Amino acid sequence: MDQNPEIIISPKTQKSQYKDRVLEHMLNATPLRRKLTENQARNKVAKELKHMRKKISNSLFIEQRKKLAEAESKSIKDALTGLYSRRYIMGDENQPNPSGELKRLFLEAQRSGDSLSLIFIDGDYFKNVNDTYGHQAGDDVLQALACELKTISRESDVVGRYGGEEFLILAQDTNLTQALDLGERIRMQIMEHNFSSNNISNRPRNMTVSVGVATFSPANEGFSINSESDLLGLADKAVYLAKSSGRNVVKSMLDLPKNNA
Repeated sequence: MDQNPEIIISPKTQKSQYKDRVLEHMLNATPLRRKLTENQARNKVAKELKHMRKKISNSLFIEQRKKLAEAESKSIKDALTGLYSRRYIMGDENQPNPSGELKRLFLEAQRSGDSLSLIFIDGDYFKNVNDTYGHQAGDDVLQALACELKTISRESDVVGRYGGEEFLILAQDTNLTQALDLGERIRMQIMEHNFSSNNISNRPRNMTVSVGVATFSPANEGFSINSESDLLGLADKAVYLAKSSGRNVVKSMLDLPKNNA
């Protein structure tokens, strides 16, 4: 029978179908779809920006920590030799140990009643190395000297470069006799070391050092040592005496004239 389909569909069914079509049209409408898409895009961008800000913040924090660590390392270690720097040993308000390691160890020895020895090492005729072989050769010799000192010293010793060709060792719980023995071993090992390599001829083959030793102890060996400056001063006078006595020798505060001690 040839009839219009709308005639045989009940009004109730037609109404239901109309609602479904309207709802479908609303969901698929371009403005609504665009609005949903824009909101999703904004949320996505916001999340990405938040992630980027967090990532940048973490990177900056890591970079700042790295720069701080590098700055601290430079203030603690000597750039040429890798030994402890003079600033670290003597103190500097801009470094992690502003009072200095020498003062800290001296005060600790005073409190505990233990000995603290300071061994001062000075390269002999080092100016001749620079003048004869050049400053690069001089730097190579200083690095080799530093390496020898680290090899000879104990793990607990503080080995530093005081300046130029001058080095020092802070030896805790070490009396004067033990410090003199260490100083003599340093002198001998450096004297026997070959500073020239097989590939480089423009280096001095041999070097010597003069060594001065001073010790703070409860007995004080008859000396008035009331500060780290007193201890350093005695070691400095002892190494000066070693140099004036012909170099390549070890002298201690006991060798100093009484009116110079």
